[in-house]
Amino acid sequence: MQALSLPYGSGRLKMILVLPAKSSTVAALNSKLNGSWWRTLRTRMKPRAGVVEIPRFKFKTAMNLNAPLSAMGASTAFDRRRADFRDMAEAKRPADMLYISRVFQKAEIEVNETGTIASAATSAVTAVVGSSMQQGPPPFVFIADRPFLFAIEDGGTGTLLFIGSVQDPR
Repeated sequence: MQALSLPYGSGRLKMILVLPAKSSTVAALNSKLNGSWWRTLRTRMKPRAGVVEIPRFKFKTAMNLNAPLSAMGASTAFDRRRADFRDMAEAKRPADMLYISRVFQKAEIEVNETGTIASAATSAVTAVVGSSMQQGPPPFVFIADRPFLFAIEDGGTGTLLFIGSVQDPR
């Protein structure tokens, strides 16, 4: 596989692209995807000159997150009788206790020649061209001409803000 990190602006936010080997699939990458795998991937990336070709893409999604959040251990927050948000608001009667009724997420991302628009945040991809007399590693070639993963990450915290895959890069 190949992985690439493209910094936005100051470099705190990054788009990370992961291209499976020609003999592999995005599904195989997804099966490995966990926090440990992601941290290892990030620590192995080093700055290098190279050629990058990625297609334009745009995705929109909307989903109710109650079930996934409950499955991750937050089910009490959705239960009117068991939710405990007393530190946020005091209720005079048990019927007035706070609980979460619905968590709904809408996300949108568009990547094109001028940069990335993700939800309400816009950043630009910058490229730096330079030269040196020192012999370094050969330039890499990253051509996303088959399905690949993408993510936008906060490099300061390691938090993934968006993650998805492009199944048809044509």
